[in-house]
Amino acid sequence: MKKQFDRDSLKGWLLNITGIALLSVTFVQDVDSLRVNISNPKTLAEIIDNPLMKFPDGQYLVEYKVLDNKSDDVLPRKKTIWAMGVEAVTARGHRKLGDLSQLFKTLEGCQYCVTHSELNPGYSTIGVLVEQPDSPIELAELIEKLKKVTLFHAIEDDSGFIHLGNSSISRLSLA
Repeated sequence: MKKQFDRDSLKGWLLNITGIALLSVTFVQDVDSLRVNISNPKTLAEIIDNPLMKFPDGQYLVEYKVLDNKSDDVLPRKKTIWAMGVEAVTARGHRKLGDLSQLFKTLEGCQYCVTHSELNPGYSTIGVLVEQPDSPIELAELIEKLKKVTLFHAIEDDSGFIHLGNSSISRLSLA
């Protein structure tokens, strides 16, 4: 099934529906500015309001399916990792900084939302929210992969803040 919404209507719909899994969410105006791989509607509704992500205003096309087992709706929200990166080519064109395609390879198998802004001349900024894996080993592996493809990341730790203990710049820990 498919539906079309503006940003605010999408958030309201996500908060009030039950028994569905999101298959895709597409920003109609500019397909490159937003990529969502999240099946839980409540999680996506929270991401829309997250100040760290720039969820653009405009029209969205949502494709979804009705679940046979509605118990999926009561799954607790998982903690997230927020990361930011940049994609650019140096003025002389010798070195590419950041790689959006490599980021998507890193996030394969994860639930994530990526915003990509090309408003700045010469470079684009990338914002990422990804659900933390349940396994500590998988979490450590994901963080190591993110360190290679993003400039900064912070791990949600229930403090409500980005601080020296839960974040790092590239490969340098802030702690």
